[in-house]
Amino acid sequence: MIGIEEEFFLVDNESLFPVSFTPKLILKLIRKTGSYLLKSSMESPLSRQLFKAGFPIIEVKTSPHRDVDCLLEEVKHHRKILSDLVEEEHLLIVPSGLHPAYSPEKDSRLLCCAIHVHISEYPLEKAFFALAGHIPELLALTANSPFLNGKVCGKSMRTLYSYAIGFPSYFYKRASDVIINRKLRTVELRVCDSQIVSNDIFKLVHLVLGIIDSHCKLEKERKKLHQSLGEKRFLAAIYGKTAVINELKDLYEEVFPSLNDFGTAKIVYEYVINEPSSADFQINIAEKYGISSVVESLWTSFRDDKLKVSNTVKNVQRKCTIKFENLPYLFFYFPIHLFKLCNKFVQDDMVRSWILLRNS
Repeated sequence: MIGIEEEFFLVDNESLFPVSFTPKLILKLIRKTGSYLLKSSMESPLSRQLFKAGFPIIEVKTSPHRDVDCLLEEVKHHRKILSDLVEEEHLLIVPSGLHPAYSPEKDSRLLCCAIHVHISEYPLEKAFFALAGHIPELLALTANSPFLNGKVCGKSMRTLYSYAIGFPSYFYKRASDVIINRKLRTVELRVCDSQIVSNDIFKLVHLVLGIIDSHCKLEKERKKLHQSLGEKRFLAAIYGKTAVINELKDLYEEVFPSLNDFGTAKIVYEYVINEPSSADFQINIAEKYGISSVVESLWTSFRDDKLKVSNTVKNVQRKCTIKFENLPYLFFYFPIHLFKLCNKFVQDDMVRSWILLRNS
């Protein structure tokens, strides 16, 4: 079984900066589909992070699927619904690991977005070691957050500056690039930045399946991770595919038999070897038109589901990301969820609580 979690920034269409959810949008999303959950970006329920970060991130979950084509159809369906609803609220969606104007000094480390791939029906430990052994390559392929405070600093700054990732030290540690999800009984790949277009998700999922399937067919099981992987992970975050090009070629040869069985060897070859990452797409736009065009281009590409460049004259302006008048309504509608789920999802010192609102 395969499932996807996607996280996106909600951005004001005037300031181009992340803004808080409104209760109106929350209720619309819950009425429209049960597959959405709303993620808070704060370090404790009553801390200053609530007023600093607000609720600028939305997370979308798919149902479990056996077929990747069906999974992709659900992803496209959710994205279309989300695009239509945010336009009604005069907001934009920005599918990037970090907002292009993210500042480590001013913004919370929880303001980050990723795509999580869940796989079951393979031995979970084998699947864990299969993906952990290829973290640098998977990171380089999905690099999508090249900016810090509007300046190009690498290819995937989310993997260096956010709380949610790190080289895996054991199976169940949440703040890792890959984990075994005890609740869902899946192996969960967490290292990848949010993807701009749905077709890249299709390629990524097939590659992940190919890696796990190839590893599980090996007679000798790999249970030890090379020490060099941590260093290669860092280089992949900074330099992208160029840092791990030899590893990418070896990876493709390793997974080719499984991909050939799936009928996706040619598609994944282009994805692994030839196609630039979406970080390069954003960097090229920033060099020509500036950071505001990056934000607009991410939105138009997400909305139309194909890479598009928008030349805009707007300036990205930081502003208060939460509207105080919305708070009483938010807490009025969901007091039970807030109380129970804030306590349930305490995980570590960096993440005191996640508030999940879902129509089951």
